[in-house]
Amino acid sequence: MAVTHELMAKTGTYTDRDGNEKARWTKCGVLIDNNGKLSVKLEAVPVNFDGWLSCFEPKPRDDKPQQRQPAKAARSTYDDDTPPF
Repeated sequence: MAVTHELMAKTGTYTDRDGNEKARWTKCGVLIDNNGKLSVKLEAVPVNFDGWLSCFEPKPRDDKPQQRQPAKAARSTYDDDTPPF
């Protein structure tokens, strides 16, 4: 069994920093090829779903977890060097 495509629903639009209108997509499931037989695994249905799904080749996954930017820590009221969290 191999995932061949991701099933995506267009759920709206947004405007990026440069003022360009972009489509907002929600992943709803995957298309699986099992020795020539195609199967759909539906994982989600958006609230504003119009019935149409688009198939996109899956993006390669990184094995490393993404680094998140730490939130700005609140100022400590203590005088020592212990971080507040």
